[in-house]
Amino acid sequence: MNNDLLWSKALSKIQTEVTSIVYTTWFKETKIHKIENNIITIMVPMEIHRKNLTDRYLDIIIKALFEITNNTYDITFI
Repeated sequence: MNNDLLWSKALSKIQTEVTSIVYTTWFKETKIHKIENNIITIMVPMEIHRKNLTDRYLDIIIKALFEITNNTYDITFI
């Protein structure tokens, strides 16, 4: 599965877990930059996105990716 498809599926799952405002504010403009050595690097528009996604939504991201891939990834943001 390519990165865009994986992230699209993850975002669909995340969208059911958060409000539409949260999704639009924090997730809509993100995408996978790369997957390497069991680490997914996600591109975010600004530093505040990185902080908020790390502090508040990291568990939801990990859960969504696990449900799709049956693999637990470490997540980093750039």
